[in-house]
Amino acid sequence: MGGNGNDRFIPKNTSKKSYYSSSQLKSFLESLDQFVDPQLQSRSPSPEFFTGQDLPIDTLLTPEMSSILESGGKKGKKKMPKHTKQHRKYMADALGFPDSNRVLHFSQAQSGGGQYSNGEIDTYSIQTPTSSIKHAREQHYQQQQQQNQQRNSKRAESRVPYRVLEAPHLRKDFYSNLVDWSPVSNNVAVALDTAVFLWSDKVGAFHVLRRDYLEKTSDTVQCISFSPNDLMLVGTKRGKILLFSQEAVESSVGNGPPKALAEITVKCQSGICCCQWYQDGNQFIVGTEVGVVYKFNVKTELIVMSRSYRRSDALQAKINGTSPDISSKKIIRTVRISESWSLHVHSQQVCGAKICEDTKQIAIGGNDNCCTIWKYNEDDLDEEPEFQFKLKHASAVKAMAFCPWSKSLLVTGGGSYDRHLRFWHSKSGTLLREFKTPGQITSIIWSKRQKQLLVTFGFTNQEVPVFIIMYKYPSMEEIIRIKQPTQLRALTAATSPDARKICVASDDETVRFYSIWENSCEDMIETPADGIYGSEIIEHEEGVSLEYLLR
Repeated sequence: MGGNGNDRFIPKNTSKKSYYSSSQLKSFLESLDQFVDPQLQSRSPSPEFFTGQDLPIDTLLTPEMSSILESGGKKGKKKMPKHTKQHRKYMADALGFPDSNRVLHFSQAQSGGGQYSNGEIDTYSIQTPTSSIKHAREQHYQQQQQQNQQRNSKRAESRVPYRVLEAPHLRKDFYSNLVDWSPVSNNVAVALDTAVFLWSDKVGAFHVLRRDYLEKTSDTVQCISFSPNDLMLVGTKRGKILLFSQEAVESSVGNGPPKALAEITVKCQSGICCCQWYQDGNQFIVGTEVGVVYKFNVKTELIVMSRSYRRSDALQAKINGTSPDISSKKIIRTVRISESWSLHVHSQQVCGAKICEDTKQIAIGGNDNCCTIWKYNEDDLDEEPEFQFKLKHASAVKAMAFCPWSKSLLVTGGGSYDRHLRFWHSKSGTLLREFKTPGQITSIIWSKRQKQLLVTFGFTNQEVPVFIIMYKYPSMEEIIRIKQPTQLRALTAATSPDARKICVASDDETVRFYSIWENSCEDMIETPADGIYGSEIIEHEEGVSLEYLLR
C-alpha cells in the first residue's frame, strides 16, 4: 500500500490468546499486583455483535495462569538460615525498628532511679514501640515530601482499563480510524468490518449500520467520526460517506435499521481513511487512499408536506370524538452533502488530519513519510487552502495533535521505521525538538488541564511491550506507562467529552477504557510559559515576554 508497508499488517489474534501466548507471560504475572485495580467493575451482559463487558483482570487469566501464580508464590518462600535471622534482629535493634515480640517499651523517669523518695515510688513512662518512633517517622516523611517537590519522580504509574468491550471483527489496520467518542451524547462508536455500533452506559450497544448494507457491494467501514453536534459520519473502503443522526438512531432502536440522512461517493472512489470536522459541525474534510483531501458542506432543509383530507381521518376523528382536520401537514428533514474543494495533497494515502481554528491551519499526515500544513481562509471556508510547510519524517504520519493551551505547538508521531515524537512551531514550520519513543505511534492526545500528552503505540519492543505512555511536557518525563503481557497493539484512541478518559481500539478485537485525568482540575487557558517552544525568538513571537518569565 505504499511507504514502508509494515504499518498495515497486524497478525490476527483473539482477545483470549493475547493474554497467555507470550513467552514473557511468567515474568509479567510475577509483577501482576501492580496492575490490579480494586475498582474494576463486574461483567455485564451485552448484545449480539458488539458486546460491552467490564472485565476484571482475574477474568483475563486462564486456570493454567492462575496455577502459575499460586505455585510461583509458594515456590518463592524459602526457609531463612538461623544466622540471617539473628543478624536481622541485631540490625533492627540498632536502627530502632519495633520488635513484634516486644509489646511495651519501658523507660525510667529522670528522678530517683527507681528508689523510694518521700514514701512514694518514682514513676515510669510506658510507650508503645510505634509511638516511640512516630515523631522520627513523621520528620522523615516530611523530608521525603520536600525532596519529591524539589526533584521530579522518575517512577511511572501503571493503570489497567476500568472497562473492556469485546469487538469481534474489528479491522487490524493502522490506516483506519474505527473508534470515536461523541462530545454531545457521550456515545462511543465502533466499526466492526461492515457494521457500525453505538455504545452507551445506559442503553448498551445498538446498530447504526447493519452488515448486509455494505456486504451487498463488498464494501467495508474504514473511518467513523462524530461532529461537534448530533451528526455521525461513516466512511467506507469504496469511497462512500454516510451521515447519521444519533438522535434518530437511538429513537429507531427496536423499529428496524436506521436510515442514513445522506449518502455520497467521492469522485476518486477510493477509501476514506480519516475525517475531521470544523467547529460549526456543518463542514468537514476527509482524506482518501490516493492522497486526495475533500472538503464538504452539510446543508439541512425542512420541507413542509401537506396532504389532502382522507376518509380514514374522519373515521379516526369519530373514534376520538374530535372534529376531523380538512388538511394536515408533515415536516420532512432533508440533508444534503455538497463538495466545496478537493486537493491532491500527498503522493500516497492520507493517514490523519487535524484542524486548528485558532491558527487557521490544517495538518495532514500521509503515508509518503511527511506531514503538510495548509492555511485556510476563515472568512470563506469554501476557498481552497494555501500550502505552507512540508514536515519530513522517516515513516508514515498518522498521529498529530495541536496543543490546546499553546495553539501553535503541533506534535506529530512517526510509524514503525520512525518512532519519534516531533514538536513543531506550526506558524513557521520550525522543528523544535525530537523525542525517541519505544514504538510505532498511532495516536497522540494532549491534556487540556495539565502540561502532559498521552501516546498510544502499535508495534513496540517484543520483549517489553508498551501500550500507552503519558509524558510531562516539556521535560518528556514518563508519568504513566501502561504495559501489556503480549505484543498488544493500539490502533486508534479517542477522548471522552470531559477529556478525562480515553478509549483505545486494539488488535485483540477489544476496546479498552482508561481513566487518565480523572482527578485533574479545570481546563487550562493559553499558557505561554518558558520552555514550551525552546526558542527565545519563537517564544517572543508567541508572547512569552521577559516580564512574564520573571513573575
